Amino acid sequence: MEKVDKMATPLDLGILQHFEMLWPFLFVTTVMFGVLSYGKLFGDNKAVHALLSVLLGIMVLFSPVAVETINRAAPWFIVLFVFFMFAIVSFKIFGVTDENILWVFKSKDYGYVNLWIIALILIITLGSLSSVLSERGGIGKPISTSQATEGGEFSEQEADFWATLFHPKVLGMALILLIATFTVQRLSASSN
Repeated sequence: MEKVDKMATPLDLGILQHFEMLWPFLFVTTVMFGVLSYGKLFGDNKAVHALLSVLLGIMVLFSPVAVETINRAAPWFIVLFVFFMFAIVSFKIFGVTDENILWVFKSKDYGYVNLWIIALILIITLGSLSSVLSERGGIGKPISTSQATEGGEFSEQEADFWATLFHPKVLGMALILLIATFTVQRLSASSN
């Protein structure tokens, strides 16, 4: 059985490939602990939050698709995080305070900022999942060496995902939803 080379990512570091199983576990455990602690679904008991987070992190390790999806999406989330940090630093250089930045994220007038962040996260996640599933030959099909992508070429399903995402009807719908978001935001701001 031939070894399939993985596609290069923006932050390709060879030594990190030895920790492929550790990163998804730590990522899921940390994110779930933060969500459970912030949401206080199970009260303020940090031990319950930690136990559930560790159990969910272990459960992710049993799914190779989940592990590969997280490993594929991680560099893009890092790039997104670095971009946001540079944006915040650039605003702070021009005198914007931390309170003003937090107000933008909490304000109803600027709710579209949160929607853009959620949309970027969904695009990264769905694109990574689509890429992993297309390399495996589709949903529920094991990967064979003949189906694997080589030389950075897109597989058929991955190309279909991007074709769907950038189809004129999908982009038109996104534009209409964006215009509707701004319209509702402006109408609600003028009525107050």
